[in-house]
Amino acid sequence: MNTFRTQGGWRILAFSVALLALTLSAHAVVVTFPDPNLEAAIRSAISKPAGDILDSDLQSVTTLLAPNANIIHLDGMQYCVSLTGLDLSDNHIADMGPLAGLTGLTWLRFWNNGIIDVSPLADLINLTYLRLDYNQISNVSSLAGMTKLTALNLDVNQIADVSPLSGLTGLTWLGLYGNRIADISPLSGLTSLTWLGLYGNRIADVSPLVNLAGLQTLALGNNEIISVSPLAGLTSLTSLNLEHNQIISVSPLAGLTGLTDLELSSNQIVDVSPLLGNAGLGAGDLIGLYDNPLSAQVCIVISILEGRGVTVEHDDPCGQVPLVAWPLAISLLVFGLCFVRSGHRARR
Repeated sequence: MNTFRTQGGWRILAFSVALLALTLSAHAVVVTFPDPNLEAAIRSAISKPAGDILDSDLQSVTTLLAPNANIIHLDGMQYCVSLTGLDLSDNHIADMGPLAGLTGLTWLRFWNNGIIDVSPLADLINLTYLRLDYNQISNVSSLAGMTKLTALNLDVNQIADVSPLSGLTGLTWLGLYGNRIADISPLSGLTSLTWLGLYGNRIADVSPLVNLAGLQTLALGNNEIISVSPLAGLTSLTSLNLEHNQIISVSPLAGLTGLTDLELSSNQIVDVSPLLGNAGLGAGDLIGLYDNPLSAQVCIVISILEGRGVTVEHDDPCGQVPLVAWPLAISLLVFGLCFVRSGHRARR
């Protein structure tokens, strides 16, 4: 009798397990990836070279790396709900729709695709790092809620309006090279920035940058800038690119004593003697002065700077200083030496 009961108990247990397995199987979803290259990347990530891909298989995928994989369509990605990191750079993707619900993502690389519409990313508010450079994006309003971002790359797109970025005050790194931006006033409150790339836009007024005192690297080359006076207080700068603008006076740069790399090529600069007043310019530093209408006395200034250990790149033939220029040479030399000495005292 006890044996029968025991056997009956085991039969019931076996039946229950089978029923549970059948129930779970009935609820499992077979996920289809129409893009064969995306499917290949998924199969590699879940170590399942053949057979149906189930939604349960995808729950273990927290990171997917599939750059340069000739992926076009993302259908099926909506089931990768455990993802925290995704790299789909250098593919041929135009529609980001299947990513809309992947709110666990903290970093996303999507550079060099065919993206125009970034609205599917609007709810991905946990992102801290986002690369969307080399696409065809013009409207970035969907990024306005991503207040956890610390690094954002939007280089080489078609962006003119950066006002949606004004609330991203946690950004320390922002790339906006090669867009259509003229008004940078929405960036005036991004005071956590240490790196800002605005090369190749349509900027004439840099006054909105006056309060970004933490900037260490600033790229403003290839714009329409005439005055750099608003940059005079950015004393944390170590690298400043101002090439290909319309700058005449470099006097405001005399106080930027942390500079180690200063690019001033292709402007309208005649007089560079104010740079002698920058006591921080010294051994190992670099100044670019190519393609400027420099005055005849430039060789004197260059000679003094080079004597301080600065590498000065220029296209002016600096031979023997003319006799008539010697009084100026002597005064500039004294001027330069005074600042060098004061700079040494300040560093001690």
